[in-house]
Parts: sequence; C-alpha cells; structure tokens
Amino acid sequence: MFGIDQKLEANKTLTVLFYNMGGMDSEATVVRYSLMEIGKKTTPYIEILSEASRRDVGAADVDLALVRLLA
Repeated sequence: MFGIDQKLEANKTLTVLFYNMGGMDSEATVVRYSLMEIGKKTTPYIEILSEASRRDVGAADVDLALVRLLA
C-alpha cells in the first residue's frame, strides 16, 4: 500500500491526492503522511485532509461527452 511503504524523514511531510474515476462516480481524497513521536518511539501518521465524491460524474459520462464531441 502507498502510505505504509513511504519512507519519511523526521519533520518532513508528504501530501498526496488520490483520485478514482469509476464507471459511474468519481472520488478524490487528499492525505498527509508524516512521522509522529510518541514517547521515544517514532511512528507513521496518516491524516485525511479532505475527501469528496460525485455520484453523477464518472467515466461513462466522459465517454458520452467524447462521443458527442467527435460525432
């Protein structure tokens, strides 16, 4: 998995946008990966900053728009 395999340095963060366009809907999630110190141990920390989805826009809608454009 993407988040588990990340090798982060201390005091550094990585912000990533995950985007999924399915056949009937689209989803997007913004995630921040960082390291958190708990006592003497440093552990990975994953924070979901934002997420959104649209059930009325998907790959089928993009296909239809392309057909109309090219027809």
